[in-house]
Amino acid sequence: MNWASSRLPAKRTVSALVLGLGLWALAKPALAEPRINEFLAVNNRGLADGDGETSDWIEIYNTGAAAVPLDGWSLTADPGVPDKWLFPDIALDPRKYLVVFASGKDRADASEPHTNFRLNNGGEYLGLFRPGEAGAVSEISPVYPGQHRDVSFGHGAGGKLEYFDKPTPGRANGSGFAGFVADTK
Repeated sequence: MNWASSRLPAKRTVSALVLGLGLWALAKPALAEPRINEFLAVNNRGLADGDGETSDWIEIYNTGAAAVPLDGWSLTADPGVPDKWLFPDIALDPRKYLVVFASGKDRADASEPHTNFRLNNGGEYLGLFRPGEAGAVSEISPVYPGQHRDVSFGHGAGGKLEYFDKPTPGRANGSGFAGFVADTK
């Protein structure tokens, strides 16, 4: 047996591994899941709900290539109660957004859903859960930072969490910034 023939099985194994990883990487975007994309915890003059009120809101974005039925999924501001508010029977199409008002009105209306909780402007946990699973699919943990009037928070370029002085409920996020300057007194 010569040196070249003894290396052939190892080369095939490495090639198969590289091919498998490449196929997995290509399939990964199709397997992507909905995520908490942006939220506004102090909505004074922005998006109004059907009652004409400027309630807080949470935007969910489906990063995947297939629709995701959200029936049974949940949102929560309490990590100890993952099923605090359940989504209505609605599907989130691929690369689409869904705005859920965090108004405390508890409406499972597919056209304008409202959670049974409001967002805390001082910061708290925020999580999105798939039915029957213990861990969050998407979360801002352990708490999101303090929020400011009519400034949203969410995923910016490169996936980093940022503030947005121009909230974009139901649309792609614009340019964001990392934080606020502390009081200079």
